[in-house]
Amino acid sequence: MLRQVSCRVLGLCMVLSVMDRGCLPVPVPFAWYAKHSRTNVDAATARIIIPAQTTKEDVFLAFGEPDEVSPDRRSLIYRWGKLKFLLIPMTSAAAPIPEVWKQYQLLIAFDAHEVVTRREIQESYTLSPE
Repeated sequence: MLRQVSCRVLGLCMVLSVMDRGCLPVPVPFAWYAKHSRTNVDAATARIIIPAQTTKEDVFLAFGEPDEVSPDRRSLIYRWGKLKFLLIPMTSAAAPIPEVWKQYQLLIAFDAHEVVTRREIQESYTLSPE
């Protein structure tokens, strides 16, 4: 459901971009990570985390220090981003080329015994500042 909503929002953004800005969306056919993005975490590597089996120590050994820790230290968040589209201006003016990035975050929750209870990847799209 969330994936369908994200795809619809991206489609709407692309249509509005072409109409409003006169830009043509061009997909990027390779995985281009953001400048300060993690490259050791993605949807495939996140599958090694098995709820009710993987421990916090296993997560630290696999991914290193998290990008964010909850105040009660029972949740960790790892973030990364990839370039998905370039928005090529259709005007003759020399304008910067906006970029559409897909932002990911891996949320991992633990119980009192530091065993994983939940693993979830959340996705969103952002437009780079011009």
